[in-house]
Amino acid sequence: MKLTDINNNSLERLALFGNSSPLMRILEEEKLSYLDSGFKKSIFNIIQLHSNEGLELSKLKEAMDFNENRLRNFELRIHDELISDDLTKFLEEENLQVLETNHSFLLEIKDNSPIEEAKYETSAVVDKQGVIDFAYVLASQFEPMDVDVIHFYNKIHQKLLANENFGMLSVYHDGAIAGVAEYFIDSQKNAVLHHLAVVNEEQGKGIGQSLLQAVIEELKVKKINTLAIQTVNDTAPYFEKLSCQLIGKTTCFGRKA
Repeated sequence: MKLTDINNNSLERLALFGNSSPLMRILEEEKLSYLDSGFKKSIFNIIQLHSNEGLELSKLKEAMDFNENRLRNFELRIHDELISDDLTKFLEEENLQVLETNHSFLLEIKDNSPIEEAKYETSAVVDKQGVIDFAYVLASQFEPMDVDVIHFYNKIHQKLLANENFGMLSVYHDGAIAGVAEYFIDSQKNAVLHHLAVVNEEQGKGIGQSLLQAVIEELKVKKINTLAIQTVNDTAPYFEKLSCQLIGKTTCFGRKA
């Protein structure tokens, strides 16, 4: 699996979201795609650059204006290998700053899983309340909490629950939601882990490991042999220890508040 395959997986996943919600608009150009979640601040207000070959920077500016004219806080994602001198100059002129760097890893799924034995019981998300709990964990990753994420998942929960290629898993600890994982299998049978999140007060206890183990077990049943994992800087060392193959990095740009 390559970065382009992860891009395609992301686009199919977002198309599922878009078809599920009248709020979301998805637009695609030859070199990039961008979308409007319908909310001001959201993890789904994304501009994704797919290629810089023959890229017209005016098209990129158009995508940015599309979001900002709707008062959206957007995130521009660019694979590091696509960042040229001209693009760097453009980003500086637009006063875009680095928000974070994502690492893309590839994990081979074998009978002998490299993950430590699960410490926590995981469960599949199967109803509306489960989806709301799931979204709460994602929303809690922002400071302050982004409640729009909860509203968005709530609006589209029926389509997500009905799609067998969209996986949501959760861990409850002491009666409260503690961590979640989300993966998506696209039409090419590529699986990408898009979210692995644990609430702050529960981090460092092995909840993330338990969720990852559960994802791997589900993919084994579905006859999926590899899993692409997108993760941020601070969690990258963990996946390196699992002998995951680093296939690329993506820098996320935006306007800091």
